[in-house]
Amino acid sequence: MTVTIFASAADAVASATRDWPVPPPLVACAILSVGAALAVNAMIPRVSATFIQCRLMGADLAKRNKPVLPESMGLVCGLVYLLTLVLLLPVVFMTWSTHSGSMTMHKFATFLSALLSIQSMLFLGFADDVLNIRWRHKIFLPALAALPMLLVYGIESGVTYVVVPLPLRAYLGRIVDLGLLYYLYMALVAIFCTNSINILAGINGVEAGQSLVLAVSLVINSTAILASSANPETREIHAQSLYLLLPFIGVTAALLKWNWCPARAFVGDTYTYFAGMVFAVCGILGHYSKTLLLFFAPQIVNFVLSVPQLFHVVPCPRHRLPTLHPSGTTLVYSRCRVPRAQLSCLGAFVLRVLAVCGLAKVETTNEWVTFSNLTLINAVLVVADQWFGRTSGLEEGTLAAIVLGIQVVGSLIAFVVRYALVHLFYP
Repeated sequence: MTVTIFASAADAVASATRDWPVPPPLVACAILSVGAALAVNAMIPRVSATFIQCRLMGADLAKRNKPVLPESMGLVCGLVYLLTLVLLLPVVFMTWSTHSGSMTMHKFATFLSALLSIQSMLFLGFADDVLNIRWRHKIFLPALAALPMLLVYGIESGVTYVVVPLPLRAYLGRIVDLGLLYYLYMALVAIFCTNSINILAGINGVEAGQSLVLAVSLVINSTAILASSANPETREIHAQSLYLLLPFIGVTAALLKWNWCPARAFVGDTYTYFAGMVFAVCGILGHYSKTLLLFFAPQIVNFVLSVPQLFHVVPCPRHRLPTLHPSGTTLVYSRCRVPRAQLSCLGAFVLRVLAVCGLAKVETTNEWVTFSNLTLINAVLVVADQWFGRTSGLEEGTLAAIVLGIQVVGSLIAFVVRYALVHLFYP
C-alpha cells in the first residue's frame, strides 16, 4: 500500500514537473548541495575540539604565534559529500523519473564505481594524515583508488581510442586505439589530479579555493554542453558530472569559509586527495579528460616548476611553503641552501634558466647556492619582489587571492581554447 502511494505521488510529481526548464533531478541535486554546505558549516566548529583531542592538529606556521588548528577537516567534507550522493541516488535513478536529467539504469554501476573510488581516496587521504605516509609510497595510491572506476569503465564502455589532432593526422590517422595504454593514461590522470592539488598548497585557503574554482569551471562546461547537445549519451555523462560536482561545490564552499585566512581549520591531505579524485572521476567517466587538463593548467605549471625538487635534481626540503617575514605580517618566499660543490651541472642549469625567467631567486657565493623553493606560490612572491619591489612579501590573504586569480585566469583561457580554438585541432 505504501509503495503504491509513493509510486503514485512520484508519477504525479514527474508529470507536473516534466516541462520544467531545469530537470527536477538537477533541482534536487542543487537543494541537497545547499544542505550539504550548511551541514559542513555546522559540523566543523562542533568537531574541531574532538579532532584536536585525537591529535589531528597542526600549527599554522604562517602566523607569528603559530596557533594550533584542527586538521583533516576534509574528512567532514568527504563524509557529508558521500552521504549527499547516497541520498541523491533514488532521485536520479528511480525508474518513474522520465526527465532529461535522469540517468538510465545501465549507468548505475558506473555511478557507484565513482562513489567507491572517491570513498577509497578519502580513506587513503585520511590514512596519510594519521600515518604520515612517505611520498614515494603514497604517490601511487590514487591509481589503486581509481581501480573500481577503471574496471567498470572497461566493462560498460571500453572505449580506448583517441581522436588525433589535425596537425598529426597525416602521420597517425584520424583515430588511434591505445588499448591498455588508455587505462594507464586514465590512471595517470587520477594520480596527477590528486597530487597536483596536494602540492599546490601551503597557505590558508589555497587548497579549497583552487578546488572551488575548478569545480565551478567544470560545472559551467558541463552545463554549456547539456544546453547545446541533443545526443542522449553526451547529455547523460555531463548530467552525471553535475551530480558529482554540485555537492562538491557545496561542501568545499563551506570548508573554504573555515580555511580562509586567518584559518580556523586545516583541510589536510584528506581533502586534497578527495578533491582530486572527484575531478579525475568526472573527467574520466565524462570522457573529457583533455578538457579537464586544460582547466588544470596552473597545477601543471606548479608541477613543472616542482619537478627539479620532486625528482631531486636540486635539493628538496620537507616543507616548501612561504616563510613569515620578520615583521610578522607578511609572507616571503622560502629558500633552500646547498653547497655549491654538491650541485650537479643539470641542477645549476635548471636554476639559471628559472632565474632568467624570473620564476626563482638564485644567489651564489664561492661556497653556497641559495635559491627560492620551486613552487607556483613562491614564484608569485619572487615576481612580487623582483618586478614590483615587494621585498617584504605579501600578506597571506593577498597571496591566496593572487593564486586563486591565476586559477580563474587559467579557467578563462581553458574556455577560450575549448570553445574558440578547438576547431584548429579538431575540425
